Amino acid sequence: MQRPDLATGPGRVRGGPGHRSGSDRDEGRHGGRRRPFPALGRRPGASDLRRRDASRLPGTLDPDTAATRALELAAALVTDGDPDPAATRAAVLLADPRARAEDVAAEIGLSMRQLRRRCHAVVGYGPKTLQRVLRFRRFVARIDAGPPSGQDAHDLAALAAQAGYADQAHLTRECRALAGLTPAALARQRGPAAG
Repeated sequence: MQRPDLATGPGRVRGGPGHRSGSDRDEGRHGGRRRPFPALGRRPGASDLRRRDASRLPGTLDPDTAATRALELAAALVTDGDPDPAATRAAVLLADPRARAEDVAAEIGLSMRQLRRRCHAVVGYGPKTLQRVLRFRRFVARIDAGPPSGQDAHDLAALAAQAGYADQAHLTRECRALAGLTPAALARQRGPAAG
């Protein structure tokens, strides 16, 4: 019997959501094929995940409307969930400029790969990039606070050290990479007189 998720024949490629490498004789083995959801004995549908929203996806919808609604429901599943406590704790620990991602992963009880995967899921990039962005945000917050009283301009070397950069050159490279401006130009653009 032909499985509905496989397209075979002249000019067609074998594959699909349930495709697995190997022969079809091994029906009892898992291989690369997705297993049914154990509690249901089948894959879960929208009504199994969010019953109140399942009525928004009737089988009579045109494909464009169905795709739009499916994306809206997927977004709701993501935004309605609680934040990942491990990723939240990692963000707090990575805010320290001296923290090493490897040490943060060990403190949280994750491998580096797990930490990277969870950070990607929550913020969209890995722990080292998160640390880089947090350091840059500290620098921008200090610029936004304005120069110390009695000074007309920021001391960029002091700001670099306070934000956690190795030196002013490190700050300049990061500022160009993340904002497209030099630190002095960014300070002028964001300074109190600019607002």
